[in-house]
Amino acid sequence: MVSKAEMFELEDVGELIRLVVANSQHRGGHIYVGKHEDKWVYFLTHLIPNWKELRGLPVTIFARSDKEPTGPFVAYEYVNVSGSGESWKFVHSVGENPQVAYVPIVRVKQIPNFIL
Repeated sequence: MVSKAEMFELEDVGELIRLVVANSQHRGGHIYVGKHEDKWVYFLTHLIPNWKELRGLPVTIFARSDKEPTGPFVAYEYVNVSGSGESWKFVHSVGENPQVAYVPIVRVKQIPNFIL
């Protein structure tokens, strides 16, 4: 039996995107999304090492939203053109702007019970 992951809910999808971008600088990052109880759930899974007899502690980090993703990528801008700080939006393709981080959105057909 797969043990259920510990839950870690964030304030909103923007917080999850910021977390993925910050952690993906050294390795690739992505965000899963699926429908659950009439909400869109954006999430990632993480394993915290050295817990549970050194096997690791599974954690699901997620945010709920009414907003369905409108593209297969999120474009995250550290400082947008107006200089007013970070911004993000769904996009259909990856551009070449070095000021923008692109995060793939992976749609799941059904979110497994052990995730949520």
